[in-house]
Amino acid sequence: MGLSDLRRDMVLAAIEEFDRLGREVFLEKYGYREARGYFLTHEGRRYDSKAIAGVAHRGVAGRPLRASEFSGGAVTVARALANLGFTVTASEELATESPIEALLGKVMNLETSRSPQTRRPKRHQPLTLLWALGRSARAEPRLVSWETTRAEIGSLISSFGLVDDAPNPEYPVLKLTHFGLWEIPGHPAPPAASGRRATPLDASSSAAIRPTRMGL
Repeated sequence: MGLSDLRRDMVLAAIEEFDRLGREVFLEKYGYREARGYFLTHEGRRYDSKAIAGVAHRGVAGRPLRASEFSGGAVTVARALANLGFTVTASEELATESPIEALLGKVMNLETSRSPQTRRPKRHQPLTLLWALGRSARAEPRLVSWETTRAEIGSLISSFGLVDDAPNPEYPVLKLTHFGLWEIPGHPAPPAASGRRATPLDASSSAAIRPTRMGL
């Protein structure tokens, strides 16, 4: 389940724990860094929005989300919290950041899993981004059927991935969506990535995807 499943009471419970433990202990307990982009403002106090949303998610899945499992940007955390009636503001640092700087920051901080055989970072997400950039460079349509997307990205992973990489484009697309680098029409909030093959992406071969508007 994604952040769209959060309820206001879950967020308030996370805020209460934040106040009780203090910022430093709360962030250390759940493995989050201090926010640099977006802050939740509640009753005159500022909170690290990504940490609050991640901890609040325990009310959905029974455990908090790890920081590496989702993005803390405007299209994910800020939108989900705003939809619940909370105020989320951007830091001054983010306000002076150009769209290209924001895009590069997300790309440079991609969280990739490692091959159990070689311990090298897997290439699914970089190859998926290169596929999108290639389409943009050739002025090809931004929207394409999932059937075509799966075949083309799967071929790239098979050709240029690691020896034990499975050619499953569903996972890098979902991961990039959670990090604010991809948009899936018809899904206002990113669907949850899971180990099951049955996802909103492969439910129909006519589903269309596109890179996010942040320059891809």
